[in-house]
Amino acid sequence: MWSCTHNNSSFLSSTAHWLSPEFRLEHAVLAMKPVLGSHTGENIAEGLNLTATSWDIPQSKIHVLVHDSGANMVKGVRVAGYASARCFIHFIQLVIKKKLQLTQNMLNMRVSLKAELKKTFR
Repeated sequence: MWSCTHNNSSFLSSTAHWLSPEFRLEHAVLAMKPVLGSHTGENIAEGLNLTATSWDIPQSKIHVLVHDSGANMVKGVRVAGYASARCFIHFIQLVIKKKLQLTQNMLNMRVSLKAELKKTFR
């Protein structure tokens, strides 16, 4: 699930990864569907199951769904009945973003403090 900030559109995408009979790693985008309405776990589960059904992929062939840590995605995967794993790279991205925000806040405080000190000691 991702949202476009430019036009307020949301999409649920599904990508499959598998090993070919020759043991080559294969992948394909199965769907990129707009989400109209609430991003609830139930709606996400329905979208995931519709994609699997449209490709005739039985649930037994889906070993794990990797997703972000959003509560709605966690619930959607659970409601759909799939095994679940949170994306490590997405987690790292969130940690870095938080660290950069903290760093910027510290820089802003330093600039403000420096300005206040200048006023005080004039």
